[in-house]
Amino acid sequence: MAPTKKNQHYHDDCGLSEKEVRSLLIGKDGSLTHDFETVLTRLFISYLEKPTDTSLTLDKLRSFSKICNNGKPFQDAEIKEIQTYFQCDEKKGLTLKGFKDMYHTQSSAEPMETWRDMKKLGFQHELIEKHQAGLRCRVCKEPSELVCSRCKTVRYCDAECQKQDWKHSHKQKCKPSLA
Repeated sequence: MAPTKKNQHYHDDCGLSEKEVRSLLIGKDGSLTHDFETVLTRLFISYLEKPTDTSLTLDKLRSFSKICNNGKPFQDAEIKEIQTYFQCDEKKGLTLKGFKDMYHTQSSAEPMETWRDMKKLGFQHELIEKHQAGLRCRVCKEPSELVCSRCKTVRYCDAECQKQDWKHSHKQKCKPSLA
């Protein structure tokens, strides 16, 4: 399929608009982006007491919240709200699903609040780099403004790279875009 032009903007982590931040966190379908979900999983695992644990204890949840809230842990009312609305285990520990759902709720309503958390936790550069990598040519990794006209997801810098990829790989995997 022939590539088509698509608007693209490169940014550093300073001065991102709310719309740009939202696109790093929430996909077009309203779910968490794959990259953000990966970061949340790594973050969740890093706060577990033991590698075999499947939920964050109240102490770990409070430790986590101190980083995001300028040294202030979640208050009891906030903990109770989390336990009410997000999946917890039988010991009231927040599960990975509950953790992701908590961030999905916050990111949908207040993406800049989530972005501040990611900056404090040191993940903003990783999210930006992964996003920008997705905006590069699939073949040569150069900046790209062209996108496959059929699936609208795979990017190319020029028709030559698109033809090369179409012949060797993309043709077998390409599915028409639903949008």
